[in-house]
Amino acid sequence: MRLPWRSFFLPPSSLDTEERQPLLSPTAQVSAPPREAKGRPEGSAEDVTEVGEVEEDRPAGEVAPASLAARWVTARVRLRAWLALGRSKAQEHRHHRRHQQQQGRSQRRHSLPQHRYHRHHQRHHRRGGPRVNLCAKYSLFCSQFLVAALSCLTLAVSLWGLADKERFSSSSGGADGGAALLPADPLLIPLLAGAGSAALAALGCAGSLRERPPLLRAFAAGLGALVCAEAVGALAAYGAREWVGEALARGVARGVERYRDDPDVRFIVDELQRGLRCCGAASYRDWERNVYFNCSSPGVQACGVPASCCLPQIDGEAALPDPVVNSQCGYGALRVSEAEALARVHAAGCAARFSAWFHTNAGGLGAAAIALLSAQVAALGLATKMLSDIEMVKARW
Repeated sequence: MRLPWRSFFLPPSSLDTEERQPLLSPTAQVSAPPREAKGRPEGSAEDVTEVGEVEEDRPAGEVAPASLAARWVTARVRLRAWLALGRSKAQEHRHHRRHQQQQGRSQRRHSLPQHRYHRHHQRHHRRGGPRVNLCAKYSLFCSQFLVAALSCLTLAVSLWGLADKERFSSSSGGADGGAALLPADPLLIPLLAGAGSAALAALGCAGSLRERPPLLRAFAAGLGALVCAEAVGALAAYGAREWVGEALARGVARGVERYRDDPDVRFIVDELQRGLRCCGAASYRDWERNVYFNCSSPGVQACGVPASCCLPQIDGEAALPDPVVNSQCGYGALRVSEAEALARVHAAGCAARFSAWFHTNAGGLGAAAIALLSAQVAALGLATKMLSDIEMVKARW
């Protein structure tokens, strides 16, 4: 007779032939037959059970207690039932937790616009959730780092120019000359522009690299205000072209009067006259307003004009590859006749020449302005994109 598989887990004392059949039922009451004890006659009042216990004679029809095998089987059945109950409890807990997670996702989904949620969910589903676009992040960082470097360079050059000019003014005897020239100094324009651009670019660099929404919002607000100001200024300048021309003429006339007072003004006026091949604001006669070139001046430059007003001349009879300008060619140009003066200096004024140059190069200047505005708008778009991605990540987690 083949033993059941449960018999492999039973003790050896319970594997008698007479006890195999009752093992098939866990609830069967198995009674062990009495055995003969050594030194006692058969049919004694005491019987020895399979576990070595001595029992008293029982009345006819009374069932003996369950054997160790039955207890073993009952314990195994109870253990199996307990394990099944534990598994059902664990499965119920997992279902409850999964239901809570699904409810949380549903609440976050309904708190966002549907088109934004579905777009980002489809895009980032396989990557484990939404993330900040790395292309936008590092493009914004690199562009603003370059702008910050150029702005810091401009700021350093402007500060060096102001310090050098103040040192020159103090060494020449004017104690408050530098302070008097500072409010109208031409270096203030690149100084302020460099400082503002450096601060704005620093906000963009730090906000994009560290993914900080407050810094990105400040950068976007400042850049948006700058773009709006540039657009309004360009439209206003185009609408008031005549006023701009008059303001330019007044600025050149002011530069002619301050030619010897400020080295930066002298440099700007000389470069403007050489580049546009002009002299003075309206004509070369404007130099009579300068106290150093006026005919009443006692200096050697009286009734003269700067060397930047002179026409290019060949030095001597030998033809040189580059024209050489005589530094004293403008001496006495205001004292001679107009025909003789025009043979030595430029006749046209710088205001008219600048207006003609502006109309000639209006296309290139417009393209440069559009490119600058496009770059700024692109940086503004990158900052907005990063802010949107950061908000999406926060909503996800």
